[in-house]
Amino acid sequence: PNWTKSSLTALVAGDEIKAKATAPGKTVSGESNPVTVASCNAAPAAPANPAQFRSNGTTAIAVGGFTNETTVVLKGDVSDPDTNDSVKLEVEVKPVGTAFEGTSLVSGAFVTDPSTASVTVSGLSHGVGYHWRGRAVDDDGAASAWQSFGPNAESVADFTVDTAKPTLTASATSPPA
Repeated sequence: PNWTKSSLTALVAGDEIKAKATAPGKTVSGESNPVTVASCNAAPAAPANPAQFRSNGTTAIAVGGFTNETTVVLKGDVSDPDTNDSVKLEVEVKPVGTAFEGTSLVSGAFVTDPSTASVTVSGLSHGVGYHWRGRAVDDDGAASAWQSFGPNAESVADFTVDTAKPTLTASATSPPA
């Protein structure tokens, strides 16, 4: 027989579903007995304790701080109410003044629940201030609400990339005669 798979979305525990079988060239009557949905995949919690680091993943970048590297590591504590789900951190990093729109997302690896998850973001540009937000996504595809980094306004940089080498200017004066 040929089987067609249907996807059901937005089911919650307690919902009832019925199925009807069909086959090409065959007449099928009736439906299955109702099946009650016992549990569904719940979305993970929004990431807690978001933090930003230089590329080594250990040197913190303060809110509004600077890095001389074009790669940063962003972290957050992720958790999911479903037993045995793995969770990853997904982030959106934009130059200050560019609105978040849910595109150009960068994801880290799945981690066991609960854990601190991280994402490495590279290719950042010199002289640009960035703001970012993150969300948790479980291995079934459910996502948390977005969590913006830092207490600062979205119009203020969470971090700025400055790769220019500092210059030192020295001048000498003659001692008085």
